[in-house]
Amino acid sequence: MVDSPNFNPVLSTTRASLLRKAEHPDPLPLQLPRGLARTAQVLICPYCSQSIQTQVKQRSGTLTWLACVGICLLGGSVGCCLIPFCAPALLDCEHYCSSCQRFLGRSAYITL
Repeated sequence: MVDSPNFNPVLSTTRASLLRKAEHPDPLPLQLPRGLARTAQVLICPYCSQSIQTQVKQRSGTLTWLACVGICLLGGSVGCCLIPFCAPALLDCEHYCSSCQRFLGRSAYITL
């Protein structure tokens, strides 16, 4: 195949990479169910195809920042505006695969 006059290694490599991409496209993040999404979920990871329990990490989100600004505007004393960052109910929850560590989805009260 290499000895043929029509062999183009660049074109051959591009075709192979396109075929691999078509066979295994990156899946979109999951849409996790609303009422249950703030806790770990048992599911099959779309990336590694393993049956896993998700790892949940809490991150500050839009609601956290709005609560912080609201406390400041209402005249909260020094440091009171930081309370929303310590309240788990105001934080967003991000789900990650416990096997491959890839991001699977987010549970947020307010999304922009």
